[in-house]
Amino acid sequence: MQFWPNAAAVKHNYSQVASVKRDAFETGMSRNLYWIWFVGAAAWFLDAALSLHHRELGSGVLATAISALFLAAGMFFRKQARRGGKS
Repeated sequence: MQFWPNAAAVKHNYSQVASVKRDAFETGMSRNLYWIWFVGAAAWFLDAALSLHHRELGSGVLATAISALFLAAGMFFRKQARRGGKS
């Protein structure tokens, strides 16, 4: 007796999902989503500014560091997107 009687169907569905994700990545659907990192950086920067305005130094410094990380990630992925578009 099998624990999951439809295990083959589930495995087949996972392979379809992997195929769709791979196709989406290769066609560049996710290549131009680097801007979301800049939106995140702006949101964290706003949080840092509000925290510092309310004299929450620890939270403000942490939010500033996270904002810088989001900004660095956005610049990295933007560079990757431009590099991928040239080839």
